Parts: sequence; C-alpha cells; structure tokens
Amino acid sequence: MPSTSDLLEVIFMGPGLVCIAVFLLGGALSLWKRWRAHRGGEVDRLTNEASALFSQGLLTEARERAALAVGKADAAQSGSAARAHFVLGRVLGREGDNQAAREQLSQAVVLATDPHLAALAGANLSLVLRRLDQRAEALERATSAVRIHEGIDDYPEPFMRAGAGWARVALSLAQTDNGQDGLPAARDAVPVFEEAGIQDGVAHAYYAMAYAAHARGDDTASTFAWEAYRRFDSLHATIPSLYRDRLAESQKLLDEVMK
Repeated sequence: MPSTSDLLEVIFMGPGLVCIAVFLLGGALSLWKRWRAHRGGEVDRLTNEASALFSQGLLTEARERAALAVGKADAAQSGSAARAHFVLGRVLGREGDNQAAREQLSQAVVLATDPHLAALAGANLSLVLRRLDQRAEALERATSAVRIHEGIDDYPEPFMRAGAGWARVALSLAQTDNGQDGLPAARDAVPVFEEAGIQDGVAHAYYAMAYAAHARGDDTASTFAWEAYRRFDSLHATIPSLYRDRLAESQKLLDEVMK
C-alpha cells in the first residue's frame, strides 16, 4: 500500500505537472504570436518600401525588397503575404518576366482576403496572361475582377476605386483579344481613373479604347491611339524605366491605326 505522503504526491504533483505544461505551452503560443506579429510588421514595411521604389522606377531595388518581403511573409504565414506577392508580381511584370509575374500574382489571388486586393491582383494577372497569349484565362480573370468590384459597396479610401478601373482595362483588352467588343469596358475605366487621379490608368484606358476601336474598324481608333501615345510619352519622360515598354506599345498601335 502506498503511504499517505505518496498519495498526496500523486494527487498534487500530477495536476501540477499538467498546469506547468499548459503554462509553458501558453507561453510558447504567446511568443509565436508575437513573432508572427513582428514578422507581419516587417513584411508590411518591406512591401511598402518595394511599392515606393516601384513607383520611382527603381525596378531592381523594388524586386529585391519585394522578394525579401515574400520570403519573410511565407515563412511566418503572415496575413500580409498576399500584398507582398502582389507587389512582387507587379514589379516582375513591368520588368518583362511575365512567367514569374504570373506565379506571384496567382499566389496573391489565392491568399487575398480583402476584395479590393483580390480584384486588383486578378486584373494584373489578366494583363500578364494576355502578354503570355493565354487569352481565354485572361478573359476569365478580368471578368472575375470586374464582378468582385460590382459587389463592393464601400471604398474606405478613394484610391481603392482605381482597382475597378484596372479590372475594366484588363476586361477590355481580353474581350478584344477574344473577338468581343472591348470598347464599353475601356470607356467605363476612364472616369474611374480620372476621379482617382491615376494618370497611368487613364493612359492605359485610352490604349484599350484604341485597341478595341481599331479591332472593329472604328474611325475613333486614331483619336484614342494618339491620346494614349501622348499620355505614355509624358509618363515616360518622367520615369523612363517604368514606361519604356508601354510607350513602345502605344507607338506601335498608333502606327498600325494610321496606316
């Protein structure tokens, strides 16, 4: 028979060990949450820096910073991962690495929980798919992005409406590539960008209008093409690295329209 002291030890030490284990586990979880929060803040900082560098046309620096953000976000399973993948995909797309951009933007679409970001990533993915000649999928992604915006009633910040403009530009180009009339979608994008003050978007919208009008033999194509070229030329003069390819594309379309 165990002694009274042995029984007391079993009764009190057993639960005590459980309490210690729970305490230690709780502490570990707390530290893990704090680590994730720290990593999340670090990811946001790096992503913001990458976005700022991108807007200045410093693409190499922006790519390096965004790639670092993605690596940290994925390692920490951060809620900021979607935006990090989006920014990296956007930079890669502007550098011309469309296959890598597709991978990053696809990941952003999957991870995004915010509808604004999901639609913006989807629109950018559609533009990349178009450059990869994946026309059917480009149309599917652009259509989905437009539908997401149709279901959004609240825009906490005015610039968030720009996503609706990009979705319509992507839809217009994809519709034209698939033999549909892309002019209405591009027309709808212009006031959205003008209201948000996104000159880059306005230029893209005019390009999409010219592309759509030219495809259907509309005489307005020349007016739209010239306006797109004029706007991209102005943007290129300010940040050459960011608009070199867009200026070349608008010049090529203008030449085709004026034949």
